[in-house]
Amino acid sequence: MAGGMDVHKNKFVEQWATNRENLELAFKFNRRTVPICLLFGLFVPLITYQGITSEFSQVDVDIYLGLCKAVESDVSVPLGDGQVISRPERESRNARGAWAE
Repeated sequence: MAGGMDVHKNKFVEQWATNRENLELAFKFNRRTVPICLLFGLFVPLITYQGITSEFSQVDVDIYLGLCKAVESDVSVPLGDGQVISRPERESRNARGAWAE
């Protein structure tokens, strides 16, 4: 070893490391582990998913309502990619969004 220092192993740390390496062999389903597995394996991911999707939906609704207010007013509406549509152009489009002839 470097510097002539000896390492003294702690038997409790070594036992913990051994148990950690062989967890799949020692794990048993019982009254205590089943609710924990259900909580962290099913309920926490579902609640997280619900929270994320509801936030995205709310942001989409807010953007849609903002665009509706802009369409009703004389304000130009951004379409993305740097394009902007003004009120006269909006009135010349048909229901499908194509230009009127």
